[in-house]
Amino acid sequence: LGGRWVLFVPSWRVDQLFAAASRRLRDGAMGGCAHVLVSPPGAPGSHADRFTLIAHSPDFTDQHGTMVVGKSLRAAAREGLRSPIGDWGELRDDPFVVPSKKVTLV
Repeated sequence: LGGRWVLFVPSWRVDQLFAAASRRLRDGAMGGCAHVLVSPPGAPGSHADRFTLIAHSPDFTDQHGTMVVGKSLRAAAREGLRSPIGDWGELRDDPFVVPSKKVTLV
């Protein structure tokens, strides 16, 4: 019972994020992640103007393994990003931020 984490990534960020995610996958930091893929904007089932980054997990019933993949992907997405005023909620291109929501790092 495989599953996947899906991020919609702006074009200016896709190369850096794919490199960070694939480095984490190679180093074993993404737990049960099987592979990471990128689809171009407008591909079937994707966002019209953003790239789609997908991290496949072979067993989504393994809650711990699935969360390890998600947390590692989140860390990769935020790697190297800083908001000018230091507030993650103001970073509009963070793939984990829903419009009108603030992000709290714990």
